Amino acid sequence: MRRYKGFHGRGLIQLTWEDAYIAAGRALGADYRGNPGRLLQPEHAALSACWFFAVFKDCLPAAERGDVYDITGRVNEPKRLKLAERKAATAWACKVLSK
Repeated sequence: MRRYKGFHGRGLIQLTWEDAYIAAGRALGADYRGNPGRLLQPEHAALSACWFFAVFKDCLPAAERGDVYDITGRVNEPKRLKLAERKAATAWACKVLSK
């Protein structure tokens, strides 16, 4: 956790790094930098995840195309961590939700 200087993954999407805590707080009207534990509360965990995905990483166009590769790149940058698992989870979710 030293690497993140206390701003490690919190919330549903695991908001990380001080700049993200500050930006999310400004966008959502909450002081996540001064009170990072708020991201553990259900409302703030969900709001921050939606903001991160839709605004901070601009993933909605890729999501509408079903482009897991692009989304993973936006979130994890070139490393595209756990891409195969993300593709499998997305395919399963789409199958279940389309019933």
